[in-house]
Amino acid sequence: MTKNYQTEKLNIKQLGLYNEAHLFDNNNPLGELQSVSPFYVEFDDAANADGQFSQDSANYLLHHSREESWQQKNESNHGMLLVSKNDISMPIAVGMLMAYRLEVEKAYCLACVKWLRINPHKGIAIGLQLMAIQSRAIAVNKGNQDYQRAFLISENNTQGKGGKQHLIVPTGFYELGETLNVWHNENLNSVRLTKLLLATDSFERFAFSL
Repeated sequence: MTKNYQTEKLNIKQLGLYNEAHLFDNNNPLGELQSVSPFYVEFDDAANADGQFSQDSANYLLHHSREESWQQKNESNHGMLLVSKNDISMPIAVGMLMAYRLEVEKAYCLACVKWLRINPHKGIAIGLQLMAIQSRAIAVNKGNQDYQRAFLISENNTQGKGGKQHLIVPTGFYELGETLNVWHNENLNSVRLTKLLLATDSFERFAFSL
């Protein structure tokens, strides 16, 4: 059955991994967390609270932040073309990390903006490169540094099959060979970055080993 792309609507949103404001107010760290995180859970250890906050923040960003509706024009196994003739309130640039879903679906896929064209008469067109059908919100840091929002994805998720897992992290924080702390669902693990697979101004994608 051929898809009717004239009626296919996709909702997309930008996934900014950088923490805009730091998690803790030195005078009132728990109060700051409670005011910012809708999933706040009290922890005795400040580092664990920091990690949980960043994971919750990434999860909120993926599943609950505002999205905009675009028209899908075509698709392949690796991506798709979207257009919008409406005013776009979200910033969009090549290399940005995005999440998208069909209007009738709940699950979000992860993608990267590969190209962007602006036509005063036809609106904005973007090419999205599909990165993962499923992802998990996590938090990462190194040493005693602050935790950052991040995502864990599988290499072959574009075909619906599980494969090697990769980390999606904010650009400029981590280097090859470094050991990172990964916080996920109240569990803390250490991984070593083994290969840089993709780097943009918005995010970096690393292979890692346990």
